[in-house]
Amino acid sequence: MIKDSVDILKKVMSRSPYFEYLYRNINMIGFNLDNSNDNILFTREGKNLSIKKIEKESNVEPELWIEIDVNELDEFEKNYKPLTNLKIYTADKGSILDEKVETIIQRIFMPPKDNKYPIEDIIELVYGGLLGFQEPRVAWRSEKKQLYVLKYKNAFNDLDLYITYGFTSPGLEPSALKLEEGNISGYGYELLMFAKQDDLELVREFVDWVKHVDDSGSHIYQGQYLEYGEGVTIKGTDVSGFIILNPLGFPYTIPVSNGVGTLNMFVGVTQRELEIAKQADIYEVADKLSKAGYINYTPKNRDSVV
Repeated sequence: MIKDSVDILKKVMSRSPYFEYLYRNINMIGFNLDNSNDNILFTREGKNLSIKKIEKESNVEPELWIEIDVNELDEFEKNYKPLTNLKIYTADKGSILDEKVETIIQRIFMPPKDNKYPIEDIIELVYGGLLGFQEPRVAWRSEKKQLYVLKYKNAFNDLDLYITYGFTSPGLEPSALKLEEGNISGYGYELLMFAKQDDLELVREFVDWVKHVDDSGSHIYQGQYLEYGEGVTIKGTDVSGFIILNPLGFPYTIPVSNGVGTLNMFVGVTQRELEIAKQADIYEVADKLSKAGYINYTPKNRDSVV
């Protein structure tokens, strides 16, 4: 006997590492269920997600419809047998569905049997899904391996994003990082920093740290602090180093092939803040920065918050 279709769909979507990248880009999805008396409507309002049954004759017009067989959905939920077929179409509003959204839906309901997703998904679907499928620019590339610093314009609060691609490559020797969310892929993290267009000094320092990891194999984890130099600030700034955090509003881990990685964010700190981070805990500094209104970014010239 088939369980409640809403419960089945909730379980199938929530266990997929790609679900977040779907609902970040689509606010309303209708599921047209073959061999069922009802359809299902998924909606997102802010951070609130809702899944409920609707009548087949309902006049609700979601952004897109996904047509699937409820028996195949049940089999997928119970035995992890991917769907053999699904149809995706937009509501009659003249909208055009981004092909990457269609690919994300396929990843959720038709994953590879070994759950080994294409490595290219990181840029195409993960970074793309987080950043409106914007095409990035290559800001730096390694001469040693497939390692890049990518730039995304206006990615968060009018700030540009600089983010690595390659530290989670499955071919890299794993770091010592352990995650409850699954096995790490490669080093198990990518590095990122938000910056204004004129933050060239901070961007150069970020790239230098990426090069350092590339050259030395010394890893940068969340909870650490990085120092520019003993008692020294980056020229033209009040920044003496960085604390490494998970960016607010972004996932803690991202899917990479059949593993995961974290997003490790650089946040600039003053000399006084760096001293507190050394003596106590970087999260004490992070909390004071947040209370001062600095979210995921601090200006290169400012007063200390401690």
